[in-house]
Amino acid sequence: MAPRSGWGWTKRTTVTSADFAGVDLSGADCSDANLTGVNLRKTDVSSADLRDATVLPAVCDGANFAKSVMNTGTRVGIEHQRALFGRGVRQWGRDAEDHDRTARGVHALREAAAENGLRGKARRLRLRERKERRREAGRSCVERPFGMATLRNWTSWLGSWLASFGTGYGISVTRPAFLMIGLIAVFALVYRTVLPTALETFGEAVAFSAKTFILAGLDSAFSAMPPLVQVIYLIEYLCGKIFTVLIGYILATRDNP
Repeated sequence: MAPRSGWGWTKRTTVTSADFAGVDLSGADCSDANLTGVNLRKTDVSSADLRDATVLPAVCDGANFAKSVMNTGTRVGIEHQRALFGRGVRQWGRDAEDHDRTARGVHALREAAAENGLRGKARRLRLRERKERRREAGRSCVERPFGMATLRNWTSWLGSWLASFGTGYGISVTRPAFLMIGLIAVFALVYRTVLPTALETFGEAVAFSAKTFILAGLDSAFSAMPPLVQVIYLIEYLCGKIFTVLIGYILATRDNP
């Protein structure tokens, strides 16, 4: 079947786990439709109306979403349960090629969301794309015999994992924020251990740690501290400065393509 422009059969329709690979859906009215688990590989969805639609295909690499219309009610992404390979398939059961297809599909959806000014959705899709590329590198390490290519994949996987853990890929501020809270708590425990008389309660230690991490400078009080406390203070002070710059960078660049 090859529906042409102007066909409205998909409006407010639930079409799940269907195969639309290579189908021409250009200009179709898919508003308020449910397209979950469908195969949109190499499907032409250009200029289609996707307002208030749920577009969660199982795969959509090679799909054309140019000039498709989305709004804030559009739910867009890639289905987590891989309908193409049977429901219930776990992440560990997917190969590198599958992760590559998913990353390509997410990239197409991300560009469509950004074209419609849906920055929040585009950010989430960009985050998913980076995660899929990380998983692709990890699966490639397992599937291929050890060699220079495998070593490069391990390096790529490790760098991607560190970027995800430390910075949320420069997209999400949630991970750095939680890391900041965790570091403040850890340093509070350290201060409580080395300064049991000056900081009698854990609450006082948390307040001192937060002030050091966020606000502190090297004032006259620094020279009066014991040498061990000075070292701890400097480490936390530098961590605070690094995370301040990092969050500023994320907020300034997270909407970039």
